[in-house]
Amino acid sequence: MWKAGALFVVFVMAACSGDDDGLPRSTNTCWRGEERVREEGRIELGTGFMKFEPLVDEQELQVQSGAQGLHHFVVNARMWGLDPGDIGNEGVDQPQTRFSAFFEDGSVVDDLDCSYPLFYVKEDGGDAYDLYAGRLLVLGEGLLDAIGGKRIRIVAEVVDVEQGYARDERWIVALPPSMSDAGAPDASTSDSGPVDAGVADASE
Repeated sequence: MWKAGALFVVFVMAACSGDDDGLPRSTNTCWRGEERVREEGRIELGTGFMKFEPLVDEQELQVQSGAQGLHHFVVNARMWGLDPGDIGNEGVDQPQTRFSAFFEDGSVVDDLDCSYPLFYVKEDGGDAYDLYAGRLLVLGEGLLDAIGGKRIRIVAEVVDVEQGYARDERWIVALPPSMSDAGAPDASTSDSGPVDAGVADASE
């Protein structure tokens, strides 16, 4: 049985750009949904580092402090009716999952616009598949002071290897980091572009 382990994984992603129109917003190779893809299956946006936790509209979600001075939301996803990918093999032949966040006026909150080529694992006792570890949705530089108490729209999108596409979103209320926040693994930048510090690898 697959379970979250202690090994952190790092994915280097090229920068993307585009508009939020309810469809994949990048024409870059970092996001496989550059063309209109068929809607298929279902995805549910959630939270949780080591295990998927559902989110409901208007739920409070705390901003986390990272070890490198950046801040993020913890996001996760659950899917039905799509190809979950090849368990244990991180790479481009996996479903691509992307998370985005927006203020009420539509301006972008998050700092990363590419997708994660990650597999999903079978939910215990159910017919759904969960992203094998939560991800860090990093806030844009200088936005921490502006985000506390605000309504934020978080979007989850997935494109599987057959170009099946699903999308989900929730309105959450952002809470500032707690004073006791010890700092979870953080995302930073490198010469290759933004780096996402994944939460945990999957191991037997």
